[in-house]
Amino acid sequence: MFGFGTSVFRGRRHNASNPLTFDDITTLMLFDPNDVSSVTESDGLISAWSDLKGNGITLLPPLTKPQIGSTSLYGRKTAYFDGTNYMKVTDFNVPASGDVRFYIVADNLIVDDDVDSLFSLDSTASDIQFQAQGDFSFTGKINVSDIGEDEILTGGTKDGPSIFCVTLDFSSGYYNCHINGVKYSTDAAYTAKLNPVQEFILFSNRGEARHIEGECAFVLATEDCSEAGRQDVEGILAHMFGIAASLPADHAHKSSPPTV
Repeated sequence: MFGFGTSVFRGRRHNASNPLTFDDITTLMLFDPNDVSSVTESDGLISAWSDLKGNGITLLPPLTKPQIGSTSLYGRKTAYFDGTNYMKVTDFNVPASGDVRFYIVADNLIVDDDVDSLFSLDSTASDIQFQAQGDFSFTGKINVSDIGEDEILTGGTKDGPSIFCVTLDFSSGYYNCHINGVKYSTDAAYTAKLNPVQEFILFSNRGEARHIEGECAFVLATEDCSEAGRQDVEGILAHMFGIAASLPADHAHKSSPPTV
């Protein structure tokens, strides 16, 4: 469990006695299924999942309900999506800067169509989906509308446990993807901002017709798209979920979590 606050990233950390927490990071939304206070459920089925940082956002299941309590990652509860369900927020506000970064910790991903998506933003135009690309495995593609060109990820199957990080940095003019701190894309040209109000859809595509199966352990969005900010969040999540060994050797927080 972590506390809450509104301070921003503060650069490289050195004092190991004061670990960096999500108190120290300004977020646009944060969902943690291990925090039972944020999950409304009955008989292990999730009917609502609330943001933990006071952003007033709640994920709801339009169809069947995902499960809670039946799966876990490194001792922490995960939400299980069975391939028929997904959750969404109808009014996710993209910062005026056009800068937004999404982190999703997921495991045991199973797909049966190339547009099965880990998450998507849906608007009348200028939106994205982060889709499987492979018909039978998640290899990854940033599928965009009106903001640039689609970006297909390099490498093979990426089914978890993984920290998926999709960055859309309009201020610097690019979008890309890192998985467990490894860059699997080029810096694609981000030429027009995302629409300011989007539906955020978790474990489904923009059309809400292709749902991915798997476990969701954490969801976070920030406006900060800096390199240091990314490595800080990856460091916290990697050690929280026991996947620090998957970080690259030169990652700033491979050996220990970041500190303040």
